[in-house]
Amino acid sequence: MWGFFNNTLVFAFRKPERDDMCVIFWDISINEKHVKYMRRLQRIVACGEYCVLVAKVEEEENQWVIILCNAVGCPIDNKYITIDPKFVAMNKTHVIVACEDVIYAW
Repeated sequence: MWGFFNNTLVFAFRKPERDDMCVIFWDISINEKHVKYMRRLQRIVACGEYCVLVAKVEEEENQWVIILCNAVGCPIDNKYITIDPKFVAMNKTHVIVACEDVIYAW
């Protein structure tokens, strides 16, 4: 999983010794990296000044969280949804999440 926005490459991978995903925000213009760890990460989408991380909520059976992050990985806002995010897209003003029969616009 990866995305590119605001001179920042954001990508995720699983380390063998950890259960969660390592998410790296790498500003390629100044070669600075910020590392975050996230459980049950499912999607990364990026556009403009922000990216979106989508993860399954562990405590709730049918709930996912959409986290809007800046270029250093700081959460700006989040939303909880109850649809399985099969498709995720974003532009500079909207985030669209969809499953087979439901569309969520944020």
